Amino acid sequence: MKKLTIIPALLLVIGYAGPILAQDSVRAELEAKRAELQDKVRENQDKIKEARAKLQEVAGEKKEMRADFKSDVAKKRAEVSAKVFNATIARFEKLISRIESRIEKFKTAGGNTAEAEASLALAKGNIADAKAHMATIAATTVPTDANASTTARANFETIKTEAKAAREALTLAKQNLMKAVQALQKTDKATR
Repeated sequence: MKKLTIIPALLLVIGYAGPILAQDSVRAELEAKRAELQDKVRENQDKIKEARAKLQEVAGEKKEMRADFKSDVAKKRAEVSAKVFNATIARFEKLISRIESRIEKFKTAGGNTAEAEASLALAKGNIADAKAHMATIAATTVPTDANASTTARANFETIKTEAKAAREALTLAKQNLMKAVQALQKTDKATR
């Protein structure tokens, strides 16, 4: 009878121990998978850090390229503006020489050229102002260093204000030259 009671007891112990032993193997598998997943997470975090570093490097390069491009555009604009202003100054100087020859012609004919001479003197002063502004623009350099953005911005503002002042001086010169021509026309009508 003892054998009969021992056998069911053994069966009971084995019945309960089987799932417990199985749980241990499942736990071991889960721990292995968890460790494997943690390794993958660490690898992915390392990859993300590398990608961020590359992105920051590329962003820095793009920023430098953008600064270089802006600097080149500003230089080109300054060159074009200088070329246009210098051509305008040259045209006005030719016009001044023609007006001066007309003034001399009317003076020898006995005409009153005081108003034309005054307007011409003002125009010459305006052209001298424009030349001074152009010299300031030419002397102002545009830094190519991307880190010198505050200096670049200040220089761009200087160029901008000087160009505006040169434009205004040339506009005044044009108006004074027109007044001189109109005064000469009046003198021509009066001497006929």
